[in-house]
Amino acid sequence: MLKKIKSNPELMTIAGLCPTSYAHKEVFRPLYIDMTVLRCAFICMCIGATTLSPTKAFADCTAPSSPSGGIDYDDTTKTRKICDGTNWKLLEEFDYSTSGARQKIQIANDTGGCTGEKTGRLRYNGTDSWEYCNGSAWVPFEAAGCTGPAGCSEVGDVCADGTVYAGMAAPVYEPTFVTRCDAGQTWSGAACTGTRSTLAWNNGNTTGYTTTGATNFDGRINTATLVGVDSNSASGGVQPHLAAQYCDTLNLHGKTDWYLPSISETHMIWVSRNEIGNIVLNTFHSSNERDATNSFVQGITNGGQYTDSKDNARYVRCARRDSTLDPCSTTTTPGTVCSDGSVYAGISTDNGNKMFTTPADGPQNPWNNDTFNWIDTAMVNCTTTAQTSCNTGEANTTLLAGLSDAASPYMAAEYCDDLVAHGKSDWYLPALNELNVLYTNRAAIGGFSAALYWSSSEQNFEWARNINFSNGTLSYNGKSAETTNVRCVRN
Repeated sequence: MLKKIKSNPELMTIAGLCPTSYAHKEVFRPLYIDMTVLRCAFICMCIGATTLSPTKAFADCTAPSSPSGGIDYDDTTKTRKICDGTNWKLLEEFDYSTSGARQKIQIANDTGGCTGEKTGRLRYNGTDSWEYCNGSAWVPFEAAGCTGPAGCSEVGDVCADGTVYAGMAAPVYEPTFVTRCDAGQTWSGAACTGTRSTLAWNNGNTTGYTTTGATNFDGRINTATLVGVDSNSASGGVQPHLAAQYCDTLNLHGKTDWYLPSISETHMIWVSRNEIGNIVLNTFHSSNERDATNSFVQGITNGGQYTDSKDNARYVRCARRDSTLDPCSTTTTPGTVCSDGSVYAGISTDNGNKMFTTPADGPQNPWNNDTFNWIDTAMVNCTTTAQTSCNTGEANTTLLAGLSDAASPYMAAEYCDDLVAHGKSDWYLPALNELNVLYTNRAAIGGFSAALYWSSSEQNFEWARNINFSNGTLSYNGKSAETTNVRCVRN
């Protein structure tokens, strides 16, 4: 399906695929783009995949203005041009041979191998999918996190539990599922039956509007907010937000963790409305609030998102995510960037599960509260590498974060325990042996300094274990040492 992406007046972002508040929206002139095969590629570009997105690594081009990597269609000469950082050049001037040319946008019928010189090149593999060159291998977009779990990997697939895979939306980029039918209908085995329900965003009240703070791009967070606050200050007690309440209390397909999707997620549903199916061409609620009297709604007919009075009754399609799904299910290679933006780090020495880390360090922190109030905690001391606490980073962090003593807060562990990143909140400070996995894979993971990194393992009342990432030495340091780095993990 060829679809012209319109510009206003001439330049455009990848409108309709990247929410306007997100970064990594690259500038293009009007192009005809095969939306069927490249939709997933552009979604990956919204995530910020460095091998796909044009970057501002050099100076800008002028007439028209564009960062390096921008694409322009010249209406006069009827040619496509690319900004090389200084000048506009015809795409035909670039190397499309199997030798490749580094850091240039290339879409080619390339039957050769993937090399470092071809990093970022796109190709159709001649069978059933688009691939990009990561510098050493041709990787399907599906492996970059654009597909769902086994059994319902394509958008629109009906999963074994009866839910429909809808895709991945910003900012969490986890597999998201929707109900088979709109609110009020049931699936008969062949079609959606019954009458679609329309519900108010608030309680239907036209006075007593309240401000809820439901402004997150994660509908699960918005829904949790809405079900806990009053929608009508003019009436006593707590009045419900009907649309959010409907999803929050829904028990369907054996699941009870449904929520009212955010504007980012309703947009994703609109993009794939034909694949998902059974969606009425009308207006649907999102869980996002505009102000005290208005919320945001999603038009299915034209894809527009609008403000709407909270008392207006609109259609509802509930969503859910499975956070237990492996965000890097298609790889066992440390350093792989997962669908949620975290990095696969290797196998945890605690439980043998996959371990993930953040792409960058957290702030430097002391191990304790930066005092000489040294305390030997209840943790088993990690004096070699054989003690339990040398492996159990999650348990160590839970222990340290829960202590209230003269040495608390245990700042390095508390930083990880409090961290919310990549849609996850179960981060912890790795134990010594888990930290050593990060050291072993440091080059692939990236972002480390040649410096000391804290583990959550304790040596004794005065010292805590660390690793020197300049040489791999397993050592220890005073708990109040301030200039020690922190990298959190989860599994």
